[in-house]
Amino acid sequence: MAIYGSIIQGSEPVHAYQLDGEGGFVAINVNAEATPQKPFWLHYDYRNKASYQWIKHSGLFNSTIKDGLTGNISRLRIIRTGDSALVNLQTINKNIGDRPEQLVAFRIYINNQIIISSRHHKVKSLEPVIDDLNHHVGAKTSGEWLVEVADSINDEVSDFTDILHDRLIKIEGKILTEEIPERGKLALGRLLLCAAICLLNGMFLLV
Repeated sequence: MAIYGSIIQGSEPVHAYQLDGEGGFVAINVNAEATPQKPFWLHYDYRNKASYQWIKHSGLFNSTIKDGLTGNISRLRIIRTGDSALVNLQTINKNIGDRPEQLVAFRIYINNQIIISSRHHKVKSLEPVIDDLNHHVGAKTSGEWLVEVADSINDEVSDFTDILHDRLIKIEGKILTEEIPERGKLALGRLLLCAAICLLNGMFLLV
């Protein structure tokens, strides 16, 4: 199926890149063609009205994929359709003012010609991927792009889990010396829950 840059007109992506096959990217113009050697990457905020409508009316994918990209499927899963797949992921919430255990979800529709990712809250895990592309050391294909995203998420989860581990060790020491007051038990429980969520998320991403 031929996919040209003209298909994204009016869709208001957060960004629209074409991988150049050499570790970098170029802007997508209306005459650009998505190929396995130079796939498109379109990133959307599905709460944007124009983006939502574009996804819902696109001829690129079926209704299940449309539901997934617009946030109507939130469970961690992979949906395969032909030579494409929809991947639902979650990662640490590093947005200012939010709590990290309130995980950020985002969705990826991918095949060898095109990557379409969508979210509402910003996904900080994508920043290293974009930074690598800016420095021409990034993904060359859609498959490499997905591997880089998975690596970035795992690094993010691992770093946060290490921080939690260090904090838990300190809290354990205070419990043993009875330094934690009664009101601190609720906060401790919340912290332990956060650690469990992050560890489970990391296990999913590594599978």
